[in-house]
Amino acid sequence: MTRFFALLVVLGFSAPSCLADDLPPSSWQLMVTGQRFVAGQAQDPSQSSQSVQIDDRVWLDAAGNYLWLTHSEWPGGIKFQYRQFGTANGGARMDVTKWRDGIWLQRSDAAKAKQDYVDQTYLLPALLQTQLRGATGQLVANSSSVERTNTGTDAAGRPVTWTYNDHGQLLSVAQPQTRYEYLDYPDANPGSQPARIWIYRGGQQIADLQVARQVAELPADFQQIPLGYVDKPTPSSAKATLLAPGVYRIDQTPSGYHTGVVIGRDGIAVFDAPIDAKEAAANKAIIRQLAPTLPIKYIVVSHSHRDHVGGLLALLDPATQVITGVGGQQALQRLFGSSMPHQVREISQQEQLSLGDRHIALWPLRSSHAHDMLVAADVTSGTVFQGDLFYLPEVGPIPPAFPLTAELVQLLNRHIPAWRQLVGVHGRTATPTDVRQSVRLRTQVDKSKP
Repeated sequence: MTRFFALLVVLGFSAPSCLADDLPPSSWQLMVTGQRFVAGQAQDPSQSSQSVQIDDRVWLDAAGNYLWLTHSEWPGGIKFQYRQFGTANGGARMDVTKWRDGIWLQRSDAAKAKQDYVDQTYLLPALLQTQLRGATGQLVANSSSVERTNTGTDAAGRPVTWTYNDHGQLLSVAQPQTRYEYLDYPDANPGSQPARIWIYRGGQQIADLQVARQVAELPADFQQIPLGYVDKPTPSSAKATLLAPGVYRIDQTPSGYHTGVVIGRDGIAVFDAPIDAKEAAANKAIIRQLAPTLPIKYIVVSHSHRDHVGGLLALLDPATQVITGVGGQQALQRLFGSSMPHQVREISQQEQLSLGDRHIALWPLRSSHAHDMLVAADVTSGTVFQGDLFYLPEVGPIPPAFPLTAELVQLLNRHIPAWRQLVGVHGRTATPTDVRQSVRLRTQVDKSKP
């Protein structure tokens, strides 16, 4: 899964709006629901993007402080929940459910916290207008209204162009790569809140949001960091960790993603190629240190989501076969275009790949997260490789499993019940005991629901 959560605002919600006259010069709460459209992350590989449901809350004040509580849900029941805050001195972000970042706390300096605050103000155009700086622009008249266009900068210093109507209401604000459109104002008051906001990036719509506001002070504890979180350490150099004879996982990458490696007599099998060419090239250099003369015979793609295959081209050797589930080839073609690898093969039933003295078992799985999912295992060591079906954070307690983990457990029980370790693209390597505990916690969560 893509990391997400780059903290650009992509939020939404609907509720009655307040007028500008109702707003004190203190702070406001935004209730945000809607959809984000995420390219290269579709459940169905024939589709170019995935709609992701969100339900967020944002508190802003006029002094530059904010609190942002995010909630998003992806196919397979995968949920992200983050708490993020910022002040003039800096900010921090923490993973509420502790499944992705665990107990690691990600801090931001004053400049980053300010930019994150300004990003949030794009959801509150009455506040945003007070921060836009520019010269008087051009009037454009049409049959129904008069629009004015201005150019200048936002409070983060980024160049922007914005338009507003003859009531003084913002209609759009465009940064070099991102454009916001404001729709469905409830009345002609210049400080009204638009009920809907569309966000575009690179010409493609990335969000359809419903936003409502109300007068509300920032919670008194908005800067509080709950007990148990620790600052995320500075990444060390990437390295290969030995999991079993001939079996490795590449750790400590800049992105935090992992690549699995199995070395046999006749060649090498690699599992997933995150996240871009630069990181994949560094991973390939590590693989070359492990086995300088052996070719990479296979790259097994757990599923064709962009963050799992973005570095694919940098890992290829001249005769490398890329193995995907059904439909994965179409998704790779859409991503790589004319640079598409020539040797891509889809599999629709159980199969084994040979590395000479050891074999890799492959099982297609039409998962609720991605229909072209593959699960792989080094038969000799009982090491299973998977992407997004099960999660443990790098550091922190075992979280409750997501619903789609049941799909993985069922497959393992049927095909390789004596497996010994589970390698994921995210988080630390899991044991059978870890998986059982996580599934048990999931069952307890389900029973506690009303």
